[in-house]
Amino acid sequence: MEFVCYADWKQLPESANALFTEGSKQSVFFSRPWFENLVTTVLEPGQTMLLACVVDGQNVLAILPLMKREGEQWTILTHLYSSLYSLLLAETNRQ
Repeated sequence: MEFVCYADWKQLPESANALFTEGSKQSVFFSRPWFENLVTTVLEPGQTMLLACVVDGQNVLAILPLMKREGEQWTILTHLYSSLYSLLLAETNRQ
């Protein structure tokens, strides 16, 4: 297992989609389209996205979507209209 950070959606292994699919069953705020929309419409100039992941081979076990303003700390990737936020965990790691 390793901790890997991705700065672009295209870098995520295919297995990450399963976590977003499971998350979207709980709330739209855990879906990949929601986070992609935030990145394209909410991030201001100078802000960047980071997808902090725990990966085992090609299997993504956890995803924590983050954002950063230039020179500031990483914070959760959320917006005023996001009523929920959580670490996305693979079903096998929720025990």
